[in-house]
Amino acid sequence: MDHLILFIGLIPLISKPIENKIMPIQKIIGLMSRRLSELAINISTTFILANFINLASIPISKSIFISNDMSKIQRKTFMVSNVRSFGLAMLCTPIGAAVAVSIDMTNSSFLSVLGINILITLFGLLLSLKLQQHDFKKINVPLSSEDRFLKQDFLFLLKLFVPFLIYFMLLSLIDETFSIGMMESIVVSILPFTITWSFIIKSLRDWGSAFKDMTLTRIPTLFGQFSVIICAGLAIHTIELVRLDYTIIKYLPLTDTTLSPILYIPLIIMVVPLLAVFGIHQFVVMVFIGEILDPALLGINHVVFASVLLVGFVSAMVSSSFSGANLLANNILPEQSAHDFASENYKFVMFFILFSSVLLILINFWM
Repeated sequence: MDHLILFIGLIPLISKPIENKIMPIQKIIGLMSRRLSELAINISTTFILANFINLASIPISKSIFISNDMSKIQRKTFMVSNVRSFGLAMLCTPIGAAVAVSIDMTNSSFLSVLGINILITLFGLLLSLKLQQHDFKKINVPLSSEDRFLKQDFLFLLKLFVPFLIYFMLLSLIDETFSIGMMESIVVSILPFTITWSFIIKSLRDWGSAFKDMTLTRIPTLFGQFSVIICAGLAIHTIELVRLDYTIIKYLPLTDTTLSPILYIPLIIMVVPLLAVFGIHQFVVMVFIGEILDPALLGINHVVFASVLLVGFVSAMVSSSFSGANLLANNILPEQSAHDFASENYKFVMFFILFSSVLLILINFWM
């Protein structure tokens, strides 16, 4: 678990080069919203930002899209879609701890898991839009010459995001070529990458200040989060020492038939949000299941098993009142409780789990 603690401690650095560029991004997104569905732009923007800057995408999207002029229902709709988009991004981005951990636990490659998860993510984004689009109507607003998308705006986006896309490609190449592991690759490379990225966009001094603040101020406050990870690791190690994991598998029904994946793929997915509802963190549940269960004994391909764990993780994240995403949404929009945001996602989660289960079962039999 030591590499996981390093990963969680260092990964916030990935967002530092982009944090002081929010105002130009707001302008560009505002221009796009003039011509396209505002809700669709909100969903796609939060999803894209979450791939780059993780949980910080939720308050940033709020500052761009949500205003006091909106009705209470519209503000809630936007925030719910922000939480869903953030959750769906955690199916794809390697800088999310869940993706990195699931890949390492199942000895899968990032590209293999991504190939499956992209299909699930696209369905989730379209489902989120479909469930909420009745609250919004597309409005075409004439653009003045000052409000048009200019060449320099396009160049700004390229300079800001292309380095990150190149980093993603390099991580994928390393993961496919070497047996280092995705999480270890990020831990080793994140400092030189963020320094280089900050230098390219002329934010090197801001990076230095952010690194100093993170190491001296932020990381020491994460003891509670680190202690949960350490305790979970000790519990898993103890279970493995006494071989309780083999005992659990031994007494599971239908573990040696072709029907096993049909039973256990949806069951594993549903266990994560069900336990999260009672306050058990979805990340702990995902790691516990991933370490205890041997997918081969259940007839589940190891790549499919990684996607199963991630779908359960995301389903729990958006539907639990105790998840960090819904608690953050409540903090940003106090007029709604974390439970209000979580309950708005119950219908979404049911359709999402149903589609994901069917797709993963079919892929599992194909693989």
